[in-house]
Amino acid sequence: MIYAFWACKEINNFGDAITPYILTKLGYDVEFSWMQGVVLDGSILGICKENHWIYGAGFMNLTDKTGAKNIRYVRGAISLALLKSNGVDTTNIKTHIPAFCLAEFIEDKQPTKDKTYALHYIDYSDFGIDVCKPVEDVVNEILDHKNIITSSLHVYIVCRMYGRGVALIKSNKQLSGDGTKYVDAFSCWGESPVHPLDLSNKKGISTELKRTYNNPIIFDNKKFLLDLNEYLIINNK
Repeated sequence: MIYAFWACKEINNFGDAITPYILTKLGYDVEFSWMQGVVLDGSILGICKENHWIYGAGFMNLTDKTGAKNIRYVRGAISLALLKSNGVDTTNIKTHIPAFCLAEFIEDKQPTKDKTYALHYIDYSDFGIDVCKPVEDVVNEILDHKNIITSSLHVYIVCRMYGRGVALIKSNKQLSGDGTKYVDAFSCWGESPVHPLDLSNKKGISTELKRTYNNPIIFDNKKFLLDLNEYLIINNK
């Protein structure tokens, strides 16, 4: 059994549910803990505690700090810079987004449909892909389509990883944070950030779908998973 911490546990939001999914696929029974254990995906670095081990989480706001003392990976360059500005030695801290590792567990397939929506859970209303379904169900529904329009950053990341066309749109409601997570995530794979588009911006959405379709982000997840599994083996004794 391994302890882990992630956000929105009761909601089973896609991006947050990636944490227990990956740990389970690596062969571990997972127990949620606010106070200890491994932390993978999500903008929750600012609320992590001293006994959390960070393997990919990032900051939600530029003003955030963290209580975590054991940090191996953060989401991107912004989180890394914020750690450094707060006096943390970042020499041995790397960047990686754990959601990329879904490609190691869920095989790509030929899409059979053209386009759908996968809205953030606060926007969802029985329209498009429900991002509170189990992780594999969400990914497989994404892979069924050539193009996805989404207000969920993690759906965007997964679409980019598999080479689906994807356009990031604004949420209908105010999301938490100051937008740091977008810049942070894009920095991880070396692109300038794309600001979420208005749903009414049909031309912009069409341009983004064309730009991203069949243009996958290539990431080597092997080293990250080896490092993560080393921690899990040591702490599962």
